[in-house]
Amino acid sequence: MYNRIDKQRRVIGGDASACLKLLQRMEVENPRMLVRHLADKEGRLVHLFWCNNYSHLDYEIFGDVLAFDVTYRKKKYTCPLVVFSGVNHHNQTIVFAAAVVANKTEETYKWLLQQFLEGMKDKAPECVITDGHGAMKKAIESVFSKFVSSSVCMALTPKCDLKHKQSCVHI
Repeated sequence: MYNRIDKQRRVIGGDASACLKLLQRMEVENPRMLVRHLADKEGRLVHLFWCNNYSHLDYEIFGDVLAFDVTYRKKKYTCPLVVFSGVNHHNQTIVFAAAVVANKTEETYKWLLQQFLEGMKDKAPECVITDGHGAMKKAIESVFSKFVSSSVCMALTPKCDLKHKQSCVHI
């Protein structure tokens, strides 16, 4: 099983290469598109981050609150999918950026948040809503503390409201 997953993550050839080529072609055609990836020494895809021009526009308007969510190992390649999203004025979910990563470590989340800030012109959100993963919380505190004072709500539940201030961590 490990060899199969390892083979699927190879940058040279396969789905990872096709995905990278597509995103890089889109980046050339659209200067506001941001695509970043990391590969290991063996050429395997480790992290892949992307956002497009619509994401930039949406984030400029609706980026006060950022939901930072990880869907873990629910896809064919068993890699976490990270979605950066928010809500527009019609109460519709909008996606600001997305990423596929190899693991859920603090270093991974720091890398993702740095790419996110680069893509969003260093505009940090006022509040971040997460699932409460410890590595994610540390990365948010580390990366976003350099910007305006932000709040991190550690649950994707109604607990993050004025009645439950203890659920929120201020950076």
